[in-house]
Amino acid sequence: MTFFKDIECLLPGHFMWFRDGVVETQRYFEPKFKPDLEMTEDEAVDQIEKVFEDSIKAHKIADVEVGCFLSSGVDSSYVASYFEGQKTFTVGFDFGEKYNEITWAQSLSEKIGVEHHAKLISSEEFWAAVPKVQYHMDQPLADPSCIALYFVTKLASEYVKVVLSGEGADELFGGYTCYNDPRVFKWYQKIVPYFLRRGIGWVCKKLPDIKGRDYLIRAIHPLEKRYIGNAYMYDEKQKKALLKNPEIASDPSRMCRRMYTRARRYDDETKMQYLDINMWMVGDILLKADRMSMANSLELRVPFLDKEVFKVASSLPTPLRVNKYNTKYAMRKAAARHLPEEVAEKPKLGFPVPTRVWLRDEHYYHVVQDMFTSPTAEKFFNTELLLQYLDDHFDEKEDNSRKIWTIYVFLVWYQIYFGAVAPEDLKPAERPAPPDPVKEKEPQSEEKAESDADKEAQTKEEADQPEEDLDAEGTKVFTPVKDEDLPDELPLPEKEEAPQEEEEEIPPVPVYEDIYSSSGKPTTGCRVNLEGESKPISFTDDIDPEDFFASLKDKLRENIEDE
Repeated sequence: MTFFKDIECLLPGHFMWFRDGVVETQRYFEPKFKPDLEMTEDEAVDQIEKVFEDSIKAHKIADVEVGCFLSSGVDSSYVASYFEGQKTFTVGFDFGEKYNEITWAQSLSEKIGVEHHAKLISSEEFWAAVPKVQYHMDQPLADPSCIALYFVTKLASEYVKVVLSGEGADELFGGYTCYNDPRVFKWYQKIVPYFLRRGIGWVCKKLPDIKGRDYLIRAIHPLEKRYIGNAYMYDEKQKKALLKNPEIASDPSRMCRRMYTRARRYDDETKMQYLDINMWMVGDILLKADRMSMANSLELRVPFLDKEVFKVASSLPTPLRVNKYNTKYAMRKAAARHLPEEVAEKPKLGFPVPTRVWLRDEHYYHVVQDMFTSPTAEKFFNTELLLQYLDDHFDEKEDNSRKIWTIYVFLVWYQIYFGAVAPEDLKPAERPAPPDPVKEKEPQSEEKAESDADKEAQTKEEADQPEEDLDAEGTKVFTPVKDEDLPDELPLPEKEEAPQEEEEEIPPVPVYEDIYSSSGKPTTGCRVNLEGESKPISFTDDIDPEDFFASLKDKLRENIEDE
């Protein structure tokens, strides 16, 4: 699905045929894990090193110079270690080491002998770029790192036409820290009954944001109910409270059921990887990499996602992917042959963006507050609850930064695509200049004090006038869209779009499930109506033939005995 009616995305690993007005899709590749339980650590490291070196050589083939992104993490550092004498690129924020990897990347560049280029993104630059980035994304993406990625691709495009990046390493080799959850939760879930875990979790949700609280909340449910990837923002109850139309709220775990069915024979860590490869990597990691690089006319290549690299990654036993010592265990050992040990063993950090810090800054608090009280927000959301999330975060009662950012990004995107507002017109007002250093005030007469007070009051009245759209430097400032500025017809939730059709009796839409032929040949049985008449069925990756025939034999035996 997409955010646009009647527009759909072609799924990964699929091709599409269009013949005589008929569209048919078929899957040609699915990433499957086949762990070799006899593989030793040394064998795994040797295989990873060899196949990754081959992938780097293949991805560096070009008629132009190829550059490389570089952060402090092991993924991009491992790629960059093959770039001696060439160029690498990094961006960061001026909020200390946690949000600025430039110094670390510069140090690594000197050690591995590459020419390094870096940019420090200011707060004003970041917030001013949000509308432009959401325009280029086509659909709203609530991952703030996509703005940072926009800046690093822009920086790289000034020097090269092609770059290599480290996307995919976490999903293939087990890099996310949350992949440790099944091992950590195992004994707690085994010892504490489900009803008691629910009670403990309910109490924890009432507590302030303290260490250990989230652990007890996450450990309530089994994996299939609790894990939908890194995109989990609101549960179903929160969404119903937040949306003006609570009927459209859904349980996000339902979107993952099919993936968990396909991965049912894997252990929990591998299930999480399979889910992220098919959903999180597709809907976030590769989406932002593609859109942000194309926005700056830059070709981005991902050597970790070479199919030969995946063959090796998929054959690793789970303990060589994630264990009590580290994530991406075997891959880090391979990288350590090319990098300083402190880089190869560095904990997973991601692409940190200081959104939680900005949202506790009064200036950016008011930027988001204006958007949360706009007519667009009123159209879709319970704005009182939105403001409560914002206030609780600002007052440091709760870290609501991801929840707030999700809604803010959607509202910015919606005003661009459906409110006919140009991205540059949604640029937030710049932060007011800091006051002059306080000087010792001279005694004032009563008449002068009254005059100054009158001037201050007059200035405040002028500032409150809504007609003014430009600041002192002539920069367009953000003004929430008014009802009269919006088009006559705005997209509404599906039930409100065409009320006149509700009077007609419409037959229920059949529920379809894609069926993929394992033969590779086109098949007429690629869609099955689950609720209507039966259609031709071909065996699929969802159906194990051995299980199917064993079940069929049992049923036939029962029928014969009954007869």
